Amino acid sequence: KEAPLRAFIEGAARVISNLGVPKGLAATFVAVIAVGFAMTTLDTATRLLRYNVEELGATLRVRVLGNRWLASAVAVGAVGFFALVKVGGKPAGMLLWPLFGATNQLLAGLALLVGTVYLLARGRNSLPVGIPMAFMLVVTTWATLLNLRSFVEKGASALVVVNAIVLVLALWLVAEAAFSLLRRGKTSS
Repeated sequence: KEAPLRAFIEGAARVISNLGVPKGLAATFVAVIAVGFAMTTLDTATRLLRYNVEELGATLRVRVLGNRWLASAVAVGAVGFFALVKVGGKPAGMLLWPLFGATNQLLAGLALLVGTVYLLARGRNSLPVGIPMAFMLVVTTWATLLNLRSFVEKGASALVVVNAIVLVLALWLVAEAAFSLLRRGKTSS
């Protein structure tokens, strides 16, 4: 498990040592940078997940989730579950790996949706963002539906549940964006 990280550190140290930096010092520097990057990434991801938990609590009117300490505990607990609990001898998070491709691109489509709504709300030209957004959302929603069918056929119930939740949440966000624009259109008329 440590081989890829070691290869990265040693490879980067070799490159840096060609600049005249002692290889041991370069390896230490690269290792510190890698650890710092990992810690920053985990901190950012946990913070964003906490915000999501708080917002979901506000939307669903579950006030207790508005408490940042509880929302943080839920976020850390969820990540800890997927990192520490084993399913079939592997971390539970690896169980979700088949979802990564479609959900990652679906997230890109949703980010473009936010940009499109923002531009439309400001009365700006949204086509440069809206066209890729429409393409991304259609293609990735279709891929998510195909994945869902495949997971059902394979009897992968955990993937079915998570995939369905992701799909429902994505469609919810698209509907919220549409309703937001419709409300905005009614108030500006």
